[in-house]
Amino acid sequence: MCYRPVKIKNPRKFLRPYIDKEFIYVRCNHCEECRQEAVNDWYVRLAYEADHYKAIGGTVYFVTFTFNSIIVPRFDFTPYQSVFEKHNLCYDIVKKKCFDFTQFNGRMCFDKLQVLSFLKHLRQVLRDEYNITNLKYFIVTELGTDKNHTHRPHYHVLLFSPVRFNNPNKFLGICNYCWSDRIKINDYPELVVPDKLLNEQFRRGYYYQNNNVIVRPKNGCAKVTYHLRRGFCSWSKDPVTKEFRPELINNLGIKYLLKYLHKDDLFMSDMFARDIQEQLSYLPSIKELEEEKELLPDKEKEEINTIIDGIHYLKNSLPFHLQSTKLGESLLNEYGNIFSFDDMVNNRKIKVTSDKDVYFIPQYVLRRLMYENDYDFEAFQMGSSPQAVQLSERGYRVLKEQYKFRLEQKLENYERYLSLKFISRFNSLPYEKTSNINVSRLRELLVKNREILPVFDIVLRGVPCKVSGLEEITQAQCLRIAQRIYNLKIDTFGLKEVDFNRCTELEAFPTAQPYGILTYFENLPCLAECEEFINGIDFIKKSVLSAYYEEKGKKYKDNVLTKKANTSIIYN
Repeated sequence: MCYRPVKIKNPRKFLRPYIDKEFIYVRCNHCEECRQEAVNDWYVRLAYEADHYKAIGGTVYFVTFTFNSIIVPRFDFTPYQSVFEKHNLCYDIVKKKCFDFTQFNGRMCFDKLQVLSFLKHLRQVLRDEYNITNLKYFIVTELGTDKNHTHRPHYHVLLFSPVRFNNPNKFLGICNYCWSDRIKINDYPELVVPDKLLNEQFRRGYYYQNNNVIVRPKNGCAKVTYHLRRGFCSWSKDPVTKEFRPELINNLGIKYLLKYLHKDDLFMSDMFARDIQEQLSYLPSIKELEEEKELLPDKEKEEINTIIDGIHYLKNSLPFHLQSTKLGESLLNEYGNIFSFDDMVNNRKIKVTSDKDVYFIPQYVLRRLMYENDYDFEAFQMGSSPQAVQLSERGYRVLKEQYKFRLEQKLENYERYLSLKFISRFNSLPYEKTSNINVSRLRELLVKNREILPVFDIVLRGVPCKVSGLEEITQAQCLRIAQRIYNLKIDTFGLKEVDFNRCTELEAFPTAQPYGILTYFENLPCLAECEEFINGIDFIKKSVLSAYYEEKGKKYKDNVLTKKANTSIIYN
């Protein structure tokens, strides 16, 4: 559960009256709980994917890719700086000029495009020469920490191969060949190899000499191509034995790799990376730039394209992780039909092979089980994406059962936030932060409105509606309205047949007239106390947790604040 949810505007293009909230809360993806949940999900998916590939006769190779001193990516923002300054992007108010990214030129960084080029090359070679098409990957970045060498960026890669090579070094040779750039030999005359020496080395195929790869086509053609290696590929170390192993034999390698899932801490602690990440938050989104570009003449469109390329370059220079689509599909195919409704609603636990701990079912699997794609012909005619996602029959039943569970969970949270232990932490904060909150008043409201409070928080709060006769609506009627709204929200099978402008008003609001004014449920007199209670609880929760983060941030990072029993991955 995220302790710092972010309030955002509902991304739906058209809000459905009486159903969609204007603002919704999403996970921050930055706190330790969000990161731990993401690591947990990926660990389960990768572990089951590895078991699946081993079961079909394949294997999982754990490879490390590094750079040499010539090809190591270095930051260079010179092509984009002049355009950024012209449009006053990342304007520094103190220095009264655009932020100078070129001050970091020459610093070693990451390069996502080189990794994508390697994957494209590797898939092409495996498909053409070995008829291997179902190759999946998972890639994370890391900055070297060896004091005896320069801190150099490198990548840890899990390659899920459906075919196991009898000689693993042959697969490593393929990776070394693909981890290179094709060059014009006229630009590198020092790499030229005489034909006599070339014939002695091989008859067909390729071989390595220093930092280049020499390739001769198999058809016997005399033309030879030269590839400049970016660096070298090596097997990764086993976290336990510290020996280099070509194949992943246990899940400890996955746990080691997932340490770098959420950005490399060593790299992001550098002022270079921190400044770039901070300036990225000030830049407009690529979607906004694309919309603006359509309204400009052709001459100015080139500058917008340069700005978009510059933003992409900044993002590609920071740590990242890449993965194949549908990674973890084997878990869905193998265990998707045996999940009980109790597992999906309350328990949500799953056991990983060769691991004594129990983990939560990944969100990816739950979504695939609960939702299905639906081809919307009307959306296709309107120019929108014809693929629409809607609840499956299983998902509809799960959400119906989950509603009661969520109501009970909300009440437990209210009582926890008003408990003596939590309130004592709140009272220890500076008086300026606690003076506006009356804890006794909140406890009275909880006792008085215990039935309607969780319903208001989950369903009614922030939902726009058109009603008249506001003073005549009672809390009992609001409970019936909330039940109908929730049913309409999850009943995607009959959602298109509902006329919200008439049916919802007349049936849900017994005292409402066909026409009314636009308002929100929290503005109803009978729900004013609910809004007061929720605002007070939110303020207490955020104040205490923010203070805890600031005071014990480092300790919190090492020891997760709320370790759920047997569900956290222990970093090695």
